[in-house]
Amino acid sequence: MPSQQERPEMHNVYLGWNDYEIKVGPEAYRRIIEIVQAEAVCRKCGQRYSEEAPNVAGLLCLHCFLAEDRKGLTYQGLLTPDLGEQPTRRLYTPYDSKAYFFLDGQGHVYTTKGGPGEKEDVTQNENATLKYWHFPRPVQAAMSNGQTVDASHWHWTIHGTPRTDDVVMIQHGSSWRKDEILFIVKRHGQAIQISRRKPMHRALLAEARAELEGMRRGNMYLIDGEEQYSIYESDVYRLVARKVGEILQEATSNTEAPDEHSADEESEEANEEAHSAAASR
Repeated sequence: MPSQQERPEMHNVYLGWNDYEIKVGPEAYRRIIEIVQAEAVCRKCGQRYSEEAPNVAGLLCLHCFLAEDRKGLTYQGLLTPDLGEQPTRRLYTPYDSKAYFFLDGQGHVYTTKGGPGEKEDVTQNENATLKYWHFPRPVQAAMSNGQTVDASHWHWTIHGTPRTDDVVMIQHGSSWRKDEILFIVKRHGQAIQISRRKPMHRALLAEARAELEGMRRGNMYLIDGEEQYSIYESDVYRLVARKVGEILQEATSNTEAPDEHSADEESEEANEEAHSAAASR
């Protein structure tokens, strides 16, 4: 009888149910992998995956995935390298899982992964949203203790409509946890940190909240066409971003270009100056 070290290579295969296990050699396992990749079907409709109906989430094809209520998500295709990484294929993994992405009506990116063990739902990916719509992601952030830290890998919450707004507010952490970091970011432009410790920034936030208070109608607030019982921080942040965007738009519109060669350069300089001024009012 061969020793433990001399045992030939074997792989587990389950047929029908989890406790019906058999073992096969490497060549048989390779053939099984080829069959699985070529013949795998959607668990709902039973149809083989295809270019028109790829395996986008768990064991669902695209058609069955979108047949459920996905709140208006539209399919965009494979997750591209500039937005995120594809799953790393592990040794002896028989199924070639891939990641896909979708957009909602406001332009937020949602991702999925197809294959066994993956969930049949989307994951909101705001970092990919910022990349997709060409908003800068902060590289560094100043903390309340004065320390500057690396923020390049942080996850952000977006306040605004990335599809249509040229300026949005992004948030890391939360005010109630006392670890909140805020930035104003401009499409194809700068990222400027907003600090409640700065009087000008506090005033900017206070002005936005006061304007929202003026939208009270009895016991309700009418904000962005929707009735709600309270004013939330996200409402304030969206309004601040909108106001900064309006200031930038006005500054850009008022910029006169003396000649076609210097127009773009002067417009960009005015844009940056207005962005800095708006965030430091």
